[in-house]
Amino acid sequence: QPMSLGRGFITLILLGFVSLFADIAYEGSRSVLGSYIRLFEASAVIASALAIGDFVGYLLRLVSGIVIGSTASPRVLWGFVVGGYLVNLCTVPLLAFARSWQDVVMIIVAERCGKGIRTPARDVILAEVSEGIGKGRGFGIHELMDQMGAVIGPIAVAMAIASRGYRYAFTILAIPAAIAVVLTIFGAYLYPEVRSLKARRGIEVRLPRLGLRFLLYIAFVTMLCIGFLHWGIVSYYLKDVNAVNDHIIPLLYTVAMAIDAAVAIPIGWLYDVYGLRVLVLAPIVASSIPVLLAFRTPIAILIASCCWGFVMGVCETAMRAAVADLVEPTQRGYAYGVYNFVFGASWMCGSVLAGLIYDRSLHVIAIVMPILCLASLIPLTPTASQRLGSVQPLRSFSASR
Repeated sequence: QPMSLGRGFITLILLGFVSLFADIAYEGSRSVLGSYIRLFEASAVIASALAIGDFVGYLLRLVSGIVIGSTASPRVLWGFVVGGYLVNLCTVPLLAFARSWQDVVMIIVAERCGKGIRTPARDVILAEVSEGIGKGRGFGIHELMDQMGAVIGPIAVAMAIASRGYRYAFTILAIPAAIAVVLTIFGAYLYPEVRSLKARRGIEVRLPRLGLRFLLYIAFVTMLCIGFLHWGIVSYYLKDVNAVNDHIIPLLYTVAMAIDAAVAIPIGWLYDVYGLRVLVLAPIVASSIPVLLAFRTPIAILIASCCWGFVMGVCETAMRAAVADLVEPTQRGYAYGVYNFVFGASWMCGSVLAGLIYDRSLHVIAIVMPILCLASLIPLTPTASQRLGSVQPLRSFSASR
């Protein structure tokens, strides 16, 4: 369908800028968390505990999704989005004042809570305003802009660390975080009514049945995320074995985010054309990352970083778009809550598993994690073999807006 310049499409672009500035802040900090926590003499298991923050955030995504689906209120929806970005503003600069690894973990948990609150609400809005151009393309455009910030942030952090150290780097990240909050408030003013919520009035606390295909999809997500290495483990490993200098670690993360941005729109387009079959790329590429890191050569580490960014690009575009296509529009709040919770819980479990293995036998990671990634193809195969299209989208947003 032709791209419309109505409020829906403008909101899509605006939310892209929100994520761009927010990513400068939290992806900039996230790029060096593993090496930063190593400065406090933390072990690999403690580094893997950074994933606990992700788990708490993803748990809140489940709660957020249930609340959104139950209340069916656009005000609650936008309230969650704005509140989540406010938490980002208040937490990221606090890393500059951390005095122990415990402080770092607590701050990261708080920051992830903000992301947990806002993400399902934002994705419900994105799914609706992307109807006119295709959900894959819509999420691809958003991810491209999101990852532009994820590229700028680590570069800024690397420059700040090289000149004045970690604490200065975390302090300056308050600026883009504040811009993101202002743009989110403007987005709420521009697109106040979300029609997928207005399709059902009142409060309904009964959880819907999301269907067998969605459950198989969730099984795929679970197994993939358990085997997919968290960047906290990757950066800890690079610091621990002295594979690269400290200021190179955020630059490698920048490379990963650049690859994420580069594949966002192509992967989104491929999803709109071929559906869930595109997702087979994620476990295949993710399985190569631990093997490449085991070589410890600059070229292998660079390729591993590129592969990490590619997998994230698939996760943030096609995998998110698939959720909206597997359920009814009125169930998207619930579905995104469930999806994000499972994604985070599985990634946390996989990260803790990798940390425990790391402290005992580093090379075993290069065997166990790839097997887990490839095993995710088992539940994906019957899900991807069926055609999408049984769920009818909301078609008229661009005309009415």
